[in-house]
Amino acid sequence: MLDQKGSILASSCTLHKARQPSMANHRSQHFVPRSYLKRFSLSKEGRSIHMYNIPQSKFILNASIKGQCAKKYLYGEYLQIEQSLQHCESEFGRIMNILETNQNDIISRDMFFLRDFMMLQFSRTEAAIIRTKSMFEGVDKTIKESFGQSPTGVNLDPENMMLTTLKFFSDFCKTVSDLQVCIVINKTRQDFITSDDPVCLTSKFHAQKLKSNSFGIASSGVIFLFPISPRMLLVCFDGDVYSIANRRGYFAATSNERDVSSCNELQYIGASNNLYFADWDQREVIEREISKFERPRHASEKMSRFVEDSKTKFGTRYRMPGSDELPNEHGVLIELSQTRVFPSRWMSKIKFRQKIRCYGNGSAAGPVRLHTWRNRFHRD
Repeated sequence: MLDQKGSILASSCTLHKARQPSMANHRSQHFVPRSYLKRFSLSKEGRSIHMYNIPQSKFILNASIKGQCAKKYLYGEYLQIEQSLQHCESEFGRIMNILETNQNDIISRDMFFLRDFMMLQFSRTEAAIIRTKSMFEGVDKTIKESFGQSPTGVNLDPENMMLTTLKFFSDFCKTVSDLQVCIVINKTRQDFITSDDPVCLTSKFHAQKLKSNSFGIASSGVIFLFPISPRMLLVCFDGDVYSIANRRGYFAATSNERDVSSCNELQYIGASNNLYFADWDQREVIEREISKFERPRHASEKMSRFVEDSKTKFGTRYRMPGSDELPNEHGVLIELSQTRVFPSRWMSKIKFRQKIRCYGNGSAAGPVRLHTWRNRFHRD
């Protein structure tokens, strides 16, 4: 569903109310949709796709798309979410058809839909389930260490974790609604590839300016990279930190294969199990680059515990407790952050602005965007 602001799946997370009968032909449910993988399939027919299985270090020719990135009743046996997702996937297919035939017909609403669809995809993969589960487990562990009990009582079953990640989706869309949107057209001989966790979150600002690998989607300098076809890359970025070189409207082009390689490297880093690609002849390039980029491939969670230190006119100050210090009567503040793996090189199209704008109050949140500052941290 698409509302006036371009948000999608607006009410799909009220899952436990209006349930519908299960349908056997919907039991295999995709966390990366077939309408998306179709763009990387043979002749874009949506039947077969080439893949590289990371655990087995094995290339597979003409794998069936039907079974890729799918789990039995991933969203539950009742199909309200599955059917809402199919509507969104159909709209994605419509916009992709325009992009592939006449880019001049693309309007702002379409681009905002793509940004929201990207956040939907960011929220629905197997890797997203693992991230969410890890977050709850970390909170439980920290509270148990502090108080001797775990109060959350959250059901950590995969289905409930998927529903939980989708409930985050609406907030994610609001948080990134200020990010600029651009499609980079690939004019090189090398294709963009994709994976079973295709939306990549990174920050050149944190890597090169702040020398920090801990940030989130509300932070200054975030960049989302989402390959939407072998020839097109959706880039959503903080416009107060970056610009896209030679951008015209919503589009920019690259003829630099290093740009394509830098984006593909993020797929190598972030994929859970499988990489997907359209051209079988590019497997040697993929294999060579995978071996070159051997490193920890996944982000990891960092949990920090704080106790109340003092109160000021601006609010409450917290500090790191001593190693043997117990929580005081005011309880404990828990901060969850992710430490992320950066690529070895960056897309040359993404340039730092001469004057970078970011906002902060010295808290553990770090530099955030004006949009975040106004909505979450600043109060008049």
